[in-house]
Amino acid sequence: MAERFDEGAVRTVLELELGRLAEPPIGGLVDDALRAGRRDRRVRTAARAAGAGLGLAAVVLAVVAVPRLLGVGGTSAVPVPPAGPAQAATTVAPSEATTTAQPPTPADATTPPAGRAGVKAALQQEIEAALGDLGLTGTPTYEFFSPKEVAQGSPVVRVVVETGRGPGMFQLSHVPPSDVDEVTADTNPDNCIQSETVLVRSTRSTGMQVDVATCLSWDGTQNPPSVAPLTQEQATRLALRPDLQAALDRAQAALEAAARTSS
Repeated sequence: MAERFDEGAVRTVLELELGRLAEPPIGGLVDDALRAGRRDRRVRTAARAAGAGLGLAAVVLAVVAVPRLLGVGGTSAVPVPPAGPAQAATTVAPSEATTTAQPPTPADATTPPAGRAGVKAALQQEIEAALGDLGLTGTPTYEFFSPKEVAQGSPVVRVVVETGRGPGMFQLSHVPPSDVDEVTADTNPDNCIQSETVLVRSTRSTGMQVDVATCLSWDGTQNPPSVAPLTQEQATRLALRPDLQAALDRAQAALEAAARTSS
């Protein structure tokens, strides 16, 4: 009778035999291989670091050396001379027309009176000459104040002139001699008759006031709006004209005399 093969018994015997066998001596080989691998990596890392350091040193040397060779920066650069002292700001004196009044020629005391009509005509002639010099060539219209009004301090005359943008009005007033020589300009947007006023005062002669309006005279219901016929500069030039000042003086004197006669 054939003997039966007991697979379980054979497996048990085989495991017992294998268990008595010693493990192969490979522990030292593994440790040595790990240490060698780590040593090789350190060597390669050091070599790369050394190469990078040499490259950076070369770049630094190039950055430092090239500017010195070219004379830019560094201690070998061409010195720049220090800037000289700053120049003082130049002060430009403003126009005399807007700072110091040039006293107009006073009216000739020996000129015989020509009557109210004569002095008014002379004043109109001087006004038209002045406006022509300012480029305003239209024929003005005039509104003279009464002798009583002038004696009480009103302007001598209102003038309406065509500007090309519509009619505009200004008025001229006589100013007695003052204790100062000056030209002043003021604006008053709340008063259309005196929207801008240029005042010339003098210690050696009479002066003049020019009121530039932005409306016309009262028409019974309102002061119709209008354009300003003169700029501040034009009004100042007008007020500083000696011939116009003399004509205004004579008109003022004639109107005051008429006021005294009628009183």
